[in-house]
Amino acid sequence: EFKKDRFGTWNLIEINPRLCGGPIAYAHYKSTGINLVLISYKIANNLPIHKQDIIRKNRLRSLIKFFNIKVKAGVIKTINLNLTKNINKIDKLILYKEVGDIYEPLPSGMGFVMVSESENVAQSQNVNLAESIFNSLEVEIDE
Repeated sequence: EFKKDRFGTWNLIEINPRLCGGPIAYAHYKSTGINLVLISYKIANNLPIHKQDIIRKNRLRSLIKFFNIKVKAGVIKTINLNLTKNINKIDKLILYKEVGDIYEPLPSGMGFVMVSESENVAQSQNVNLAESIFNSLEVEIDE
């Protein structure tokens, strides 16, 4: 983590050696083909890391959009997700909540969608696809 001081100089303030989990490690694997979880496991268990473990195999751009819905906390009454188009372009779609669960607005929201495309595809296409999937999510809350 870096922080800019009052003179505009970036200073290192923290290094977090832990591997992040969830969609970030998967997005890295999907976009590069390098499995950071496996490499971490090998390091922790003093196993050899081979050249093929660290060579980039994919050249994709992955985008993650968290489902942060703008509703008050309460019990989830209904969840609707209409995915009639572009479903084949979704790499991963996870909803953390289901009907009957208590919903509280949190940064990670109700889940996430991840889409990946070639680096040659305009990033705006991935953003538009993720937004259209997000906009198809309908949630009704009993407050």
